[in-house]
Amino acid sequence: MVVPFLNYHGQCEEAIGFYEKIFTITNKKVQKFGDMPGVPENMKNYILHAELELNGQPFWFGDSPGEVTEGTMITISVTYQDPEKVTEVFNTLLEGGSVLIELSPKPYSPMHGCVKDKFGIGWQILAR
Repeated sequence: MVVPFLNYHGQCEEAIGFYEKIFTITNKKVQKFGDMPGVPENMKNYILHAELELNGQPFWFGDSPGEVTEGTMITISVTYQDPEKVTEVFNTLLEGGSVLIELSPKPYSPMHGCVKDKFGIGWQILAR
C-alpha cells in the first residue's frame, strides 16, 4: 500500500481537526508520543502516528520531533508484510540518499524507517 504521510511539528492535532471540518473523515486512529515511555514532557501531546481516510483515501499524519520545513512536510509511505522486504527497499532507496529515521522496530510497526532518496524525496518504509 502507498499512502501520503503529512509531517508537522506540534500542529498535527490542529491540522487533523481543520481537515475534519472540510472533508469526510472516517477510520480515524491516533497514537500520541505520550503513549510511549521516556518522552519529554513538551512532546507528550504530539501525534506519533495518526491514520484516517479522507474522502475514502488513506492518509497518515504525525508530528516530527525535528524541524519541519516546506518541502519536508509530505513523505510517501510504502508498506510491506515482510520486514526483510522493508530492509531491502530502505537500503536500496538509501543509495545516494540519507537516513531521516533509522530503520528499527517501532510501537506501531515491526520495522520502520524513513529515507530521503538521491532525488530529495522522503520515503517511509514499514511493515504492517
